Amino acid sequence: MDDLEYKKKKQEKFNRRLMKALDDEDVLQKIEEIIQNSSGSKKGFFGKNNGDQIDKLKNEIAKLRKENEELPRLRKENEEIPKLRKENEELPKLKKENEEIPKLKKENEEISKLRKENEEIPKLRKENEEIPKLRHDIENVEKELKISQKKYNSVADCYDSFLKLPEQLRSELRGVLYDSSLPCFYACAGKMDFVNRFADNIQHFIIGGRYKEYVEQLTKIFDFLFDAFNESEGSPKYIRAEVSMGDEFNTNKHITTKLQQGIITKIYFKGYYNADIPDTTIKKSIVEVSES
Repeated sequence: MDDLEYKKKKQEKFNRRLMKALDDEDVLQKIEEIIQNSSGSKKGFFGKNNGDQIDKLKNEIAKLRKENEELPRLRKENEEIPKLRKENEELPKLKKENEEIPKLKKENEEISKLRKENEEIPKLRKENEEIPKLRHDIENVEKELKISQKKYNSVADCYDSFLKLPEQLRSELRGVLYDSSLPCFYACAGKMDFVNRFADNIQHFIIGGRYKEYVEQLTKIFDFLFDAFNESEGSPKYIRAEVSMGDEFNTNKHITTKLQQGIITKIYFKGYYNADIPDTTIKKSIVEVSES
């Protein structure tokens, strides 16, 4: 170690000891008294009259005093250095975490969305379980619609067929069938009284030889209304008579235009009877016979 470095270390050691001594208020007070006493001396504290040296020393003491006043604050700040260093070491981690905040927010939003969707799962499962039943119901409705459409088309065709009859013929049937509208016409099938009266009119036309060219058309209209009545009742209330060409004529079941005996050669109209009383004929079948 060279002489300069040795003196430097010695000075630093002295300064530390001096700073420690200056922490003591009594030491500072004593130094102040010595300086003041020395200022009145002829030679002074330094062995000669040297005011500049005294002023310099006073300034140093004032400076040291000020620094001494700051020591508590500096010590407190110094105590916080480890904490600050630790926090500073955590800065990169915090910055990295801060950079992930937007991503985390987005993920959180997705989680909230997924939770909401997850809450819907029981409801969706229940609805999914009902799908087969709904499909079955839809199929039934579609079947009913097809039946209704077919029935409507049949009613419409029947009504259209009736409107194509001559005006005079329709006027004779106006008290039996109402042709002002399709619903009114179809309503006639709802009461057997209208159906029976229509059968009576057809019988009069055939026996009397009137409207021969429209007999087949009239019987088809009757067949439709007859079936519509039974359908409206839920089960057949009236049943058509069984009659075939080649059968023996029977006055209890048949009406003929000419001969009262023989073999049936033509059937104009099939009669009917009450389903609850099969042995009683309500309307006889209208036929044509020839001698056997």
